Amino acid sequence: MDFLELQKFMHGKEGIISYMEHAVPYKVKIIEKNEKIYLHNQLAVVKSGYILERTNSLNKDIVDIDVPGDLLVGLNKNANKLVYTSYRKTKLIIFDIEELFSFLEEKELLSNFLFYLCECLDKKATFLSLVSRSKPEDRVKQVIGKLSSSDGELPFWMNKKLLSELSRSSIQTTNEIINKFTEAGLLNLDSRPWKLNSSILKDDNSVVI
Repeated sequence: MDFLELQKFMHGKEGIISYMEHAVPYKVKIIEKNEKIYLHNQLAVVKSGYILERTNSLNKDIVDIDVPGDLLVGLNKNANKLVYTSYRKTKLIIFDIEELFSFLEEKELLSNFLFYLCECLDKKATFLSLVSRSKPEDRVKQVIGKLSSSDGELPFWMNKKLLSELSRSSIQTTNEIINKFTEAGLLNLDSRPWKLNSSILKDDNSVVI
């Protein structure tokens, strides 16, 4: 691959992932709904579907959801407290970490990829930290903002139970907050999928209520 071809793949922040898919061998795995995924010295890219990510920290479950384009990393399944479970039928492409890193190092792209990976992990950690420190109403706003499309639609599979898990709020508290948003005309639960009033979405998909 010459420089111009490489530039074609490297355009944009996710270009290195496109390049990896083009140049590095990988396995395709289809995960059925509610099936657990164990990664051992592997890195996966979510191509379609949704993955629930649970981490046990200080005897508390921290729950997040991975959407298409997100990266999943598994180093040692026996020591890892991180559990991936498909929330819907999901397609993954899976790379062997040693093979991937060896290839990227040979192409002098390993530092680029590690920087991108650190950015992704930092963004996730920042979001989870923000959710953990916020009041219940703000936690619900943050989760809704993260998962909303640019026109305010939430994923069709969103429900109050999952929203309560992701926002670390009780179902009762989540219901009260959602009802408050609905009564104010900010959220439509009668539509499927749920839809936010797009006027309350910022450019970065944070919610202003």
